[in-house]
Amino acid sequence: MADLRHDFVQTLNQPLDDLDAGALHAVFADQLAKGEAALARENVTVTKVAHHFSLDMQFLGQSHVVRVPLEDATPSVETVRERFNAVYWQRFKVDLPEIRARIVNANCSVIGVCPPVDLGLLIDDAGRRATAEATGRRSVRFDGAAVDTPVFWRDHLPADVTLDGPAIIEQLDCTTLIPPGDRVVGGVDGNLTILIGEAQ
Repeated sequence: MADLRHDFVQTLNQPLDDLDAGALHAVFADQLAKGEAALARENVTVTKVAHHFSLDMQFLGQSHVVRVPLEDATPSVETVRERFNAVYWQRFKVDLPEIRARIVNANCSVIGVCPPVDLGLLIDDAGRRATAEATGRRSVRFDGAAVDTPVFWRDHLPADVTLDGPAIIEQLDCTTLIPPGDRVVGGVDGNLTILIGEAQ
């Protein structure tokens, strides 16, 4: 259900003034080729392939780095300098023109964007009931007081369910607690929305 993603990091550890832009472009090209090859091996249908390029940079003598996003895989040295200064200013509000910048890492992310999944299909409509029917009851403490609370199995709830708390909704991978005074409503995408303080 999630997009496919491959991240690559190549340590360069060199002053920006000494950067060979062509060598940086070659690093990005190699990372990109490896990422696209990895996507092809996974044999999963994707709607498009996205690429993100960035550099981890710092000023010489500093230990922390900042991530500098790039528009493409072929930036000039001056473009890198401008982008680094802009990111550094945005984060620290400090301009340090007298200190040399250093490139620590070159990063490339190759993302295979998968088709959207209708989350409503995760629950089989054949198992849904016409009305919300509790499968049991449980004593739950709210604000120090024990409250007899109905328990519902999520797969059995109507798609357009409306339940006022207190209620417990159980499913295969989690349990959701609806406190007194709150309301839960179902949606066409299969999600449940909890409305705080909106119980009738």
